[in-house]
Amino acid sequence: MNTPKRNISSKLIIWLFLGILVVVSVYPLLWMFMASFKTNAEFTMNRFGFPRRFTFVNYTEAWKQGNFAGFFVNSGVVTALSLFLMLGTASMTAFSFVRYRFKISRAMLSYFIIGQMLSAQVVLIAIYLLMVILKMADSLSGLGLVYAASGLPFTIFLMQGFFRSLPLELFEAAEIDGYNDWAIFVSIALPLVAPGLATAFIIQFLYVWNEFPLALIVISSAEKTTLPVGIYRVVNDMYYSNYARACAGLAISALPVLVIYLVFQKKIISGMTAGAVKG
Repeated sequence: MNTPKRNISSKLIIWLFLGILVVVSVYPLLWMFMASFKTNAEFTMNRFGFPRRFTFVNYTEAWKQGNFAGFFVNSGVVTALSLFLMLGTASMTAFSFVRYRFKISRAMLSYFIIGQMLSAQVVLIAIYLLMVILKMADSLSGLGLVYAASGLPFTIFLMQGFFRSLPLELFEAAEIDGYNDWAIFVSIALPLVAPGLATAFIIQFLYVWNEFPLALIVISSAEKTTLPVGIYRVVNDMYYSNYARACAGLAISALPVLVIYLVFQKKIISGMTAGAVKG
């Protein structure tokens, strides 16, 4: 007889716990946005309250003085290059593991999976020295190659799960119809694993767009600075005493990520779930 009451109590505890997690996670973000609409004087007097009067001066000044347009372009170039190389290479590699299933394919897949346990920041010094030797330090293309290489293990692991869900009979039927391996990959396999590509794209976009340590070490020229490093340098050099304007700069950098995540969050969840079940 007490079972319904226990279920209700359990649900209330769960909802309370989740509510606390939401508050802890969302409040710093809300605080940053609220602070960005205040004047610096109001921020000093009223740090945790709502703005008495919303002002967009901080955003316009941060955009003009901080060269955020250049930061956005640099981050866009690096992100586009790294995602193109990462998704293209990972898709072909994962497809070859599933399509041909040669003797060492499992060993090679395990090798790539082990790469997930090795963060690029762990070998940061080695990466920088290699970039210097290859004369690719302080270049957006070199940084894009580093991002592409660091994202390959996860992307290959994710994509092979989607390719593995496709029946081999589908490839055999395509061969009978005269398709070669490249045509099978481009015309048949890739369209069928589009959810996996979308999931990999979104996850790796969030990683590359927000990455800080590698960009800080590899890029030294101010005109080639990416957005996270640019925000860091602008806040430290120009807005170390104007915290409201610093919050505006941080909000500018966070907006693209928030928009991408809010628009595609269902694809992230559904794609990861499908990959886990199909793989």
